Amino acid sequence: MTAGDDREQILDAWLALSAPGGDFPGTVSLPLLTGSMAPAIPVGARLLIASAQRRSFGPGDVVVFARDGKLIAHRLLFALGTGSGTLYLEKGDWNPRGGLIRRRDVRGVVTGWYAPGGDGRSAVAVPRSRRAAALSVLRALKTLLRG
Repeated sequence: MTAGDDREQILDAWLALSAPGGDFPGTVSLPLLTGSMAPAIPVGARLLIASAQRRSFGPGDVVVFARDGKLIAHRLLFALGTGSGTLYLEKGDWNPRGGLIRRRDVRGVVTGWYAPGGDGRSAVAVPRSRRAAALSVLRALKTLLRG
């Protein structure tokens, strides 16, 4: 794959995920640009993302959502409410604090990732992990208590 092909693939993925209510078949791939999901997912990993319209999601899942014109991949910690009005508490596993997002802001569900600099042939699965969500909450509480 050439650099031009890679940029085109990233643009296609960004467009698919940026459209409100966007629905796309299969998966798209985008690079993880920050360390917010460490240690579960390393910086530079290529995320495999399925449409949130075609896949169920909930607390413990890593999702991609839109905020201020950016696409962000964080873990869902808690759900408040049900149906289309559901609010989720989201947080990057390594971030000290999270925020609330609406169900309709979730564009995709991270199903796996390729290692940075890897051959792109063997993906690491990202299963729903309530344990990782709980650890993320504990990390945030620890940060809060330290003041």
